Amino acid sequence: MGYWIEHNQPLARAVPGVKRFEWFEALVAPEGEPPFDGVVEMWFETLADVQTAIQSPEAKKAEEDLVNFVDFSRYTVFLTRIPD
Repeated sequence: MGYWIEHNQPLARAVPGVKRFEWFEALVAPEGEPPFDGVVEMWFETLADVQTAIQSPEAKKAEEDLVNFVDFSRYTVFLTRIPD
């Protein structure tokens, strides 16, 4: 967790267009051990803002850093929206 908090989060927070950034440490799951260590929420105003952000040098730098602490067998990315 230390690397994620101290090194990667500042990189992720620097991604342009992020309106809100939240992270959560996984504590427990119904089956016991959670299948992941934590969750990050990055909020954007529009889908176009997401598309612009993920192509930015800041996002690429944060993504390249993932190899330093992420177990990619337990990693996923998905987009959601709050329904109208």
